[in-house]
Amino acid sequence: MSRNNRLSDTTDNTWLKRSRLETFCDIIETLPAKKTRIMYKANLSHVMLQKFLGYLTLRGLIYEDDKGIWQRTDKCIELLNAISTVKRILGETHVK
Repeated sequence: MSRNNRLSDTTDNTWLKRSRLETFCDIIETLPAKKTRIMYKANLSHVMLQKFLGYLTLRGLIYEDDKGIWQRTDKCIELLNAISTVKRILGETHVK
């Protein structure tokens, strides 16, 4: 069986890249924080962080306050709660 066809093998997911959803979660779970802290905690390059912050900002999930600290919106908190519920239902062991 090829490496890409092992979706049923839950013991070895090291071949999978981090999904966009996981990256979004890594970012918003770091908040409130300044850009540099988010970049390191979410393990993103500056260019990728800029793209993700822009995407999340346009959707009303995060914003940058007047001190340069990125914050979650109420909509973002609702999204995190929903993601946590889905992970729990699916039996994921690592729910942040």
